[in-house]
Amino acid sequence: MINRIHAHFSRAAPALDDVRERLSQRTGLPIKLAIIGEREGAMGGEMSAAPFSRSVTIARDENDITVYDLPPTRRWSYLEWVLADVLCELGADLTPPLAIPPRVRLKWSERTWWQKLWD
Repeated sequence: MINRIHAHFSRAAPALDDVRERLSQRTGLPIKLAIIGEREGAMGGEMSAAPFSRSVTIARDENDITVYDLPPTRRWSYLEWVLADVLCELGADLTPPLAIPPRVRLKWSERTWWQKLWD
């Protein structure tokens, strides 16, 4: 069971607000970022959007971003999958490697009602 994603960047990891902005562009939804801690160059926060019942816990340090407390992959929400895909777009190598489903390439508004049922 995968309960976290570790994204390693060969250069400095992007700021959490840059990840939030890209996630918002990809989903077409206003994504909120609440910073919940910061120390010694590391920062932690939660990303959320209105259609989703749970937020995504995320942490950043110099070259890495980690997404925590994930359910089993078969129960990931659209938001969690798009976040994984956004991290790849930004140049991350993910551990574990993931096969991103094609449905996450659509904006939330472009999805059919039955696709939204699973998220």
